[in-house]
Amino acid sequence: MKRLYPTIILSFFAIVVAMGQLTLESAINEFDNCSESQDSLCIDKFLKAISTTEFDSTQIIELMDFGTRLQRELARGKSKPIFDQAIVFAERIQNDKLISDGLERLASVEMYRGNLDQANALYLKARDKAIESKDRYTITKSKINLGHIFRRKGEIDSSAYFYRQGILDLEEENNQAKIGYPYMYLGILYGVNGQRQKSVDYFTTSYNYFKIAKDTSMSATVAVNTANSYMSLNQLDSSEYYLNEAIPQFEKLKDTRSLLNAESQLGRLYLYQSRWELSENLIKKATQKAIELDLKPQLIYNYRLLAEAYFAQDKYNQALENIFNALDICTAIGQNEERPQILKLISDIYLEMDEYENAYNYEKQRNQIEDSIFSEKKKLKVEELEAKFEAEKKEKEIAKLSAETVTAKLRKTQLLWAISIVSISLLSFIGFLIFKQRKNKQLFTKERDIQIGKRKTVELENKILLNEIELKNKELVSSALLISKKNSFLELLKQKVESKDEKVQRLIHHELASENEWQNFLNIFNKTHSSFVENLDKIHEPLSVTEKRLACLVKMNMSSKEIASVLNISYEGVKKGKYRLKKKLQIQDGMDLAGYLKLI
Repeated sequence: MKRLYPTIILSFFAIVVAMGQLTLESAINEFDNCSESQDSLCIDKFLKAISTTEFDSTQIIELMDFGTRLQRELARGKSKPIFDQAIVFAERIQNDKLISDGLERLASVEMYRGNLDQANALYLKARDKAIESKDRYTITKSKINLGHIFRRKGEIDSSAYFYRQGILDLEEENNQAKIGYPYMYLGILYGVNGQRQKSVDYFTTSYNYFKIAKDTSMSATVAVNTANSYMSLNQLDSSEYYLNEAIPQFEKLKDTRSLLNAESQLGRLYLYQSRWELSENLIKKATQKAIELDLKPQLIYNYRLLAEAYFAQDKYNQALENIFNALDICTAIGQNEERPQILKLISDIYLEMDEYENAYNYEKQRNQIEDSIFSEKKKLKVEELEAKFEAEKKEKEIAKLSAETVTAKLRKTQLLWAISIVSISLLSFIGFLIFKQRKNKQLFTKERDIQIGKRKTVELENKILLNEIELKNKELVSSALLISKKNSFLELLKQKVESKDEKVQRLIHHELASENEWQNFLNIFNKTHSSFVENLDKIHEPLSVTEKRLACLVKMNMSSKEIASVLNISYEGVKKGKYRLKKKLQIQDGMDLAGYLKLI
């Protein structure tokens, strides 16, 4: 939204605010005319313009919808103060339903920023307000929103549980217009986690509900999701059917962004069907629209599709031009999730062009990025476990303070009863019996709580230990696979190069002989299987470095084929190595090598 005279618009805001005559509609119109370079200033003026006005429920909903619109426009992430102001207006008229709605929208802002704890707290507040409002659909939405939080956290079962709770509530209410939403969210949940057939089933159910409700926008949106799931199952005819259902609906709605995405997906489908000309033309058309709308994430995707189309037709220079366009945008906006796929495609193109050094360098960059992403995920997991441990620790401290308070009260009670015994013997006797009974009950309860606390502490420590072991095992397997991947790639390069380039040959031989990855692998292995290599040397005559590596890989339960790839030897070489190692370790007949090494 470009603006010729932003200063005049801001001055107009100030004048109308002073006059107290600015309506919500005119305030939104003036904001839309404000230049994007002065977004923050425009937001402040907008909020000042409406803050002195009393809004009814209809206007509050319009204000929230305006905030949601800003949230969807990625260039204007200024929706949070709008939702805050809408909640203030809703609280003034004491409308719990609208307060819950505002809190939900505010939670969605925090969720997409990655602040999951804040989002979860806001969703819980929204749920409480929904219950107070006694509006059934508002309560149902709060359950679905909790499903969103668990989906973002990667807790599939918990997320699916709350989505299904939403379905049950909507079925009980016979709300045909909204029941398509939780089915759609289940489709997204299982699609992201690789369960494609489940994803298709939920998407098609959602699509049918939206068709029955005559919700054109949502039925078209779900049709695109359904098409993508079918495409991942290689059911291309079904995918094409749903895309051709969606595109005319988006054209009718004049929804340019959604139409652009649907056309890009259809271009991808044509690419899979080897319909090169159709694919190329459609993706180019969608790319041009994305340039006009400055949709950078869509441009990354479209440039990558164009590169794949040209690569499939052996048009390597055109493929490189487009894939480097995608890489440049990734770098500009800090989009790291797409970079490994882009670097892999660049490496593959250079490999086909016989430019082996470039192919090697880009493949190496891809491996480095994937390693850094894995390390970051591991770090976040450890931080999450530490946070849970600290929370449990604080709970134990609170419980300890409570126990001390109870003990102090007991001592005071004992003193009072002692005085009562001296005064009135009969009442003292009765009181003593009552006190004795209460004390036994309290001691029993206290002992039970202590035992429960100990059990929970042990369970938490075991859980943390198991998680640490699991993380180390994953890291160990990742390290072994990295060695395997590097060896396989270098061997492929070695076969391709032969004697063409002595510089590259020396580089390959150097990398194949490198011990860095093996040293890293051994460090991780010793953390997971402490003293294994040391015990081998104590029990048997000293083994060679290669024999120790083979023993470690066998102990990890890797197959002979996998071991061959990691050690960069033949399958038969692995079999012979195992036979010699078994003989050297003097393993008796009837026990295999893997079983013996597991005992060490």
